[in-house]
Amino acid sequence: METAPFYAHNIDGILKSKGVGVYGKKLVKIPAPDYYVFYNGRENAPDRQDLRLSDAFLVPREGYEWTAHMLNINAEGNRKLLNQCPALKGYVALIQYVREFQGAGDSLSESMDKAIDKCVKEGLLKEYLLKRKAEVKLMLLTEFDEELFAETIRGEGFEDGFAKGEENGEKKGEERLNHLYLTLINAKKTNDLERAMRDKDFRDTLYQKYGL
Repeated sequence: METAPFYAHNIDGILKSKGVGVYGKKLVKIPAPDYYVFYNGRENAPDRQDLRLSDAFLVPREGYEWTAHMLNINAEGNRKLLNQCPALKGYVALIQYVREFQGAGDSLSESMDKAIDKCVKEGLLKEYLLKRKAEVKLMLLTEFDEELFAETIRGEGFEDGFAKGEENGEKKGEERLNHLYLTLINAKKTNDLERAMRDKDFRDTLYQKYGL
């Protein structure tokens, strides 16, 4: 749904640049949309899958369709695609490294710094990462929050049977921290975000400021 307005906006720009009106009687030919989605989540997924908007209709009805071609860039079957697109290959590696460092026990901030440094050393997205490290951190924080949200939703509907107590307390602490990060991202408080990653006392001040 989010992509349809972008397509319409692009088509409108093309038609206006050619001086073509859309309110006449003559049929106006337009480029056919070809929409792809890249998936690199943790859940298992096929190498390629077509996602149809009509599958989400409350009442099935013919007459309107929008299809997205989802490519699993985690899958071995799509390695050829990654090798042909250095930018995409670099992004996939960056996310993978963040997950690996987190899995080894590093904090999210430490994992991002180490992942970015590793990509730079390997020549992956080197120039971009050197120039826009802070922006990349914001992007990674946004993605992390989306994963946390998805896990929370799944937890509301299914019992995983894991122990509560201390583990649950740690999870609440993570949720609080990521809520703070998301608040700063939405407010575009980049400097506060950078400082909050390093300074626990400053984080506590922000918790009080935003009522978290």
